Amino acid sequence: MDVMLLATFVLAGIYTSFLAHFIQAWMLSTMLMPGALLARALAPRWSVHFPKKLHYWFYLIIGVLWLEYLGAIAAYWLLFELDPEHFPKVLINPIFSLFWISALVLAEQY
Repeated sequence: MDVMLLATFVLAGIYTSFLAHFIQAWMLSTMLMPGALLARALAPRWSVHFPKKLHYWFYLIIGVLWLEYLGAIAAYWLLFELDPEHFPKVLINPIFSLFWISALVLAEQY
């Protein structure tokens, strides 16, 4: 669990570039953590039989992105107060979300 706590602080450091306070950035990073927790829980189980369960990876990506978008919607409502001008586009970028979640899962496995 130490890796996940460290990951929230690293992401909060990244998110301070478009938020006013570090506390808001840390809150945003914790809102986006459930997708990473899902990937962290399921990825090691499926990596042993990779060719057989390729469609499971597709389902995992869909589930992770769904949780990430739910976190982004919560942040849009709570932190950005439904203001589309201040909502950062990086939060809805699926490549960015999958990149940092993959980096977190792979760093924890090795």
